[in-house]
Amino acid sequence: MRGRLRAPLAALAALLIGGALAGRGLDALTDLPGFLYPYVFLFLVFEILRARRRLRDEDAFLVGAALGLIHDGIYAKTLQDGGLALGVDVAGAPTSAFDWGMIAVLSLHAVDAALPREERRDRAGPEIVLAGVIAVCAFVNYLFETLTGRYRWERMIGDGWLAADLAFAAAAFYLLRRAWRGAAEEEPPERSRLVWALAAFAGWLAGAQILARVAGAPTGFVAGFLLLIWTGALGFGVWRLWAERGYVDPEPRRGSRLALGLVAWRLLASVAIAWAFVSAAQDSRAAGAFQLFVDLPSRLLFAWIFFTSRLAV
Repeated sequence: MRGRLRAPLAALAALLIGGALAGRGLDALTDLPGFLYPYVFLFLVFEILRARRRLRDEDAFLVGAALGLIHDGIYAKTLQDGGLALGVDVAGAPTSAFDWGMIAVLSLHAVDAALPREERRDRAGPEIVLAGVIAVCAFVNYLFETLTGRYRWERMIGDGWLAADLAFAAAAFYLLRRAWRGAAEEEPPERSRLVWALAAFAGWLAGAQILARVAGAPTGFVAGFLLLIWTGALGFGVWRLWAERGYVDPEPRRGSRLALGLVAWRLLASVAIAWAFVSAAQDSRAAGAFQLFVDLPSRLLFAWIFFTSRLAV
């Protein structure tokens, strides 16, 4: 019975630390449909897959990244905008995938610290039924928004929206397939180069955006100089992690203090931003504060934790 609580508890943790509080304020806590999809659905899918294979932390990361792309790219279409080239946020897509993967791993790890998993695997019958109901409701809403033209009106997207949807679906399928294949291996493999690339780009972009705000003129000398220093420093850090990847303990860690501390930091920072600025819709400074105090430090710290240890999920 305790295993049935894992998905809703992880979904609640993801809601609290994922940025919804800072972006929407207390409205995020009263939005039941928004809680069921994508949060509950994400962790129901993870539990369904884990009932068949022993998914590890990297597999959890890939599942979170895949379903995050489906939500942000297809369902909510926050990664599509008519003002962008090809109508797709090319820079935002990999960072969205990384953030969803990070939130999935941190939420599952926090729940595992409170409710350690048992070796016995429960059958995922109830999870399959509930996930199916949520998926059908989400798909019906997607069809309604599409047929009524609301997506195209709100996001000002052009005729290429279907091609973008299919591209996001293909990327999500690729990530899910990698997670499923990785879980079949007896020994945990090295972190895939795809995850390394996502982490490096997400961390670099957050720092570059903050430096652009500080410099004021994105194309000026100061901005270019700061960006060069930041790129070099981050590149050196990634190289050091890559060089020491062979010394990582393959045994998953339960209750990692750094990981749980990162969960607590994201929660406290999100609450503080929501309290100070109400929501990003009412005060644009909330987005900048979240980027500075949450996005950048948490991406860098999570990457360090993730590439120097294995986390129990």
